[in-house]
Amino acid sequence: EPDVNLFYVRDSEEVRLADCLILPGSKSTVEDLLFLRRMGLAQAVTHAAKEGKVVVGICGGYQMLGAVIADPDHVESGRGDVRGLGLLKVRTRFEKEKITHQVRARCCWTGDEVHGYEIHHGISLCLDGTMPAFEILQRSGQAMQSMEGARDGGGRIWGTNIHGLFDNDAFRHRFVSDL
Repeated sequence: EPDVNLFYVRDSEEVRLADCLILPGSKSTVEDLLFLRRMGLAQAVTHAAKEGKVVVGICGGYQMLGAVIADPDHVESGRGDVRGLGLLKVRTRFEKEKITHQVRARCCWTGDEVHGYEIHHGISLCLDGTMPAFEILQRSGQAMQSMEGARDGGGRIWGTNIHGLFDNDAFRHRFVSDL
């Protein structure tokens, strides 16, 4: 997008300058979350969210936005339960089996239909009536209706296990325009 300047943040000052923060997927979710804490970035992201910035988590980033990441079988780390950023009322539990699917879904707040894919260990469960972010319409070619992801009441903080969302032109254009 010609009017978007995308950059990786390295410190809390750069977090402050960003209009939107996207926590991407990760193969080392727990270790990356702990790294964000060590670098002061976790606190900066939490502060930015409280100040009204848009914060998006994709897959591992979504799991980080939740309340707890549980890994009782040590699928990813030997740490057991790790406290998340607490920006979404979500609890993730890593499972041994990796989930991989092509999906077609509908965004719950815009109605945009998107295509993407899921590739993750574990299940993220919404707590306390948290609103879903997407409705899965098709998973690996099978029609279905299943709620996925989570968003806060204002829609400024949201997360999903669906990768490739921003490859969907209508969704991306609306997202950028709303920023």
